[in-house]
Amino acid sequence: MSASDKKTIPVDGCRLNVQAGMRDGRPVVVCGLIFDSAAPLHFLQIDRPMESLEAAIAYIDMIDDTLARQIQQEILATDGHIIDAVNRVFGASEQQAALRIHQLDAALKGQRLR
Repeated sequence: MSASDKKTIPVDGCRLNVQAGMRDGRPVVVCGLIFDSAAPLHFLQIDRPMESLEAAIAYIDMIDDTLARQIQQEILATDGHIIDAVNRVFGASEQQAALRIHQLDAALKGQRLR
């Protein structure tokens, strides 16, 4: 891919990495948030389906600081709870993590019985 097919923009303590490409034969813009913190989760990637590879490249070309912040906020709004959960479990002490895993296991077993 050429340089215009990808871009990295710093956004509020993160870096947004976007890249045009194909996934399973479909054009996408891959949006990756790279967290600059010491939290356990360092990277989250979301694919945005596009109509064509040309549309994906055009989308990347138009991303500025404002749109990068909007993309970051959308990802955090939809997937922030996942980020928080991963950081809570993997940032916890061994004892806290074991308790949480036991709770999740019990909850999953309860769902299977229904």
